[in-house]
Amino acid sequence: MALIIGGIYSYQVYKKNKKLEQLEAYYKKEDSLVTDMTSLGASSEDITNEVETTWHDVIFNDLRKVKGTYVSDFNDALVQLYLGYEDEGKISDLEDAQKANKSNEESSF
Repeated sequence: MALIIGGIYSYQVYKKNKKLEQLEAYYKKEDSLVTDMTSLGASSEDITNEVETTWHDVIFNDLRKVKGTYVSDFNDALVQLYLGYEDEGKISDLEDAQKANKSNEESSF
């Protein structure tokens, strides 16, 4: 009888420990996801701010140096910015981070 009770108790402790391990893994993954999403948001905000400043300066100051080239048309300025971001790998980095976050999010929840 004691053996049966001991076995049931041990199994309950095992289940509880397994559940705690799963929760810890979940919380670590969630923290990582929040950190990654915050970083992605900050990077996106930096690009957005630079685009807004460039757009404003070209429209209201008629000239702006964008990635080493002076431009006077805001469409040309935005194209230069985008090409510069592509050359630096920022666009692909943001897209890759977004895909990674999306797959991590789907597997976490």
